Amino acid sequence: MRELLDLPAREFRPSSLLERNEDPYDLDELDDHDLERTHFGAVRVVASSRLDAAWLTEYPFLLEETQERFAEVLDTCERRLRERFGEPLAHPGTLLRTGDGEWAVAWEADGRRLVLQLFELVGDGDHELQIWLAVTDF
Repeated sequence: MRELLDLPAREFRPSSLLERNEDPYDLDELDDHDLERTHFGAVRVVASSRLDAAWLTEYPFLLEETQERFAEVLDTCERRLRERFGEPLAHPGTLLRTGDGEWAVAWEADGRRLVLQLFELVGDGDHELQIWLAVTDF
C-alpha cells in the first residue's frame, strides 16, 4: 500500500484484457474519447481473470465461482483498507473505468484519493473481471 502511495503520479487508464493487455501508462493507442477518461496517479492490478466464451458455454459454473472468489478478495482488500484508513468516503466520486459492471470505494490518504474498484467487461461472450487499487490526484 505504502509503495503505491509513494509512486510518482503519471497519467494512466486501466487496461482491459479483452481490449488490450498493455501497460496502463502507455496511452499511445487510445483515441480522443478514451484520452478524456484518463487519471493522474498510480494503479495496480490486484486480481485479474479472463474467462473465454467457449469455456463458459461448456462450464457455466466457472463464472459464478470466479465472481465468488473475486468478492472474497474485494472484501478482504476493503476490510484491510478500512483498518488502515478508516471509513471510506461517502461518495467516492472516482471510477477508474466503466464497463459492464463496476463497484468502487475510496478513501482520502496523504492528500490523494485511494480507490479500490471491481471492473467487469463482457465481449463476444468472454468475461473479464479485474480488481484495481489506485491513487489519484484530485
